[in-house]
Amino acid sequence: MEFGEQYTYPDLEDEITCVFIGIHEPYEGYWAESENHVLNLMKKHIEENVKSEKKLLLDAGCGEGRLIADFSKYFDHILAIDPDRFRLSIAKETVQNIGVSDKVHFDDTPIQELEEQEKFDVILCSHVLQHVHTDLIPKIIDKFKRILKESGLLLILTCHSTTGTDYFVKEFLNESNFTEEIVNENDHNSLVSGINQLPIHLFSRKSIKETLEKSDFEIIDYKVFHILEKDLGASNLSERDLLINQSPDLQDKYGRDVFVAARAKGQ
Repeated sequence: MEFGEQYTYPDLEDEITCVFIGIHEPYEGYWAESENHVLNLMKKHIEENVKSEKKLLLDAGCGEGRLIADFSKYFDHILAIDPDRFRLSIAKETVQNIGVSDKVHFDDTPIQELEEQEKFDVILCSHVLQHVHTDLIPKIIDKFKRILKESGLLLILTCHSTTGTDYFVKEFLNESNFTEEIVNENDHNSLVSGINQLPIHLFSRKSIKETLEKSDFEIIDYKVFHILEKDLGASNLSERDLLINQSPDLQDKYGRDVFVAARAKGQ
């Protein structure tokens, strides 16, 4: 089953993810610190490249709306979409609590089915692509291309493969014990609409590049983050994330997650 109106995100209350972080975080506070560094890079791209008089953002897969607070000040209007209606209801409460309800509109339409009446300066797709059916990925990227303005930015956060090729895992808790198992693509796709088993597609640089190029995007920034190896001898963010991102060879060997900024070729 593809994302649709009955979709429920498999990791209820993000319990599986929180346990994963607790096990693998190299030092306390690193997970949030590493992601915040990437969010700041994204904001820099927005500040330097978005010049429209009325700035429009699509938060594609907004979940509980946690990134709206970070990015709302850069935009005049935000469309936040998510097929999980329960998480979308939490996002609405989040927006009300931070006082930006007047500029945010919500929709539970799946990304690939979104109407193409409006074009956006920026599309933010955070930690979504790794959980969707693999057949949907090219459809989603094609949709992004059609609804971006000519000078628009596509900002993606997703899971990163350090093996040089894509692979799939499922994560779950068994009596509070965390387990991550490698699965095949068909198993991954069958888990997309399940509960309490989190399917994850880890993308290689090669597959990200090829997928974006097929929809006429080019990559303008590529950074890995959440460097979880504990034997690097690096005890802070500048030594860990910034060091690894100095070299494409190191990027390909490290990083649980990756940030990609892209825009249409020739722009």
